Amino acid sequence: MLTCSTSFSIISGFCCHVSSIVQAGHQRLLLYVQDQLMTCTSMYVEEQLLSQFGTLIGFVKRAEAAQKHKGAQTEGVPLPGYGPNEAAPVLQDFASRWQASIDALHK
Repeated sequence: MLTCSTSFSIISGFCCHVSSIVQAGHQRLLLYVQDQLMTCTSMYVEEQLLSQFGTLIGFVKRAEAAQKHKGAQTEGVPLPGYGPNEAAPVLQDFASRWQASIDALHK
């Protein structure tokens, strides 16, 4: 797992490389590097969030997949298996530990 200081070093190094690429006039290379950085950043953020909020994220992803599979749903009518009774324990878990989880992500 990357620490905040390691992540900052990687980003700082990237900024130096970007200025060199721009000065050399390699716009296509710059676009490629930026795209790769965005991809890696998204993967890193998702990995970090999953480590702390995996239960909630998994519940939401399963509910979204069920919604797509089932099709249009009447507003205010929960999907079977994803209503208030099923969501309550997931939300209680999140509510009880979100602050500690955020603090852990910052270390």
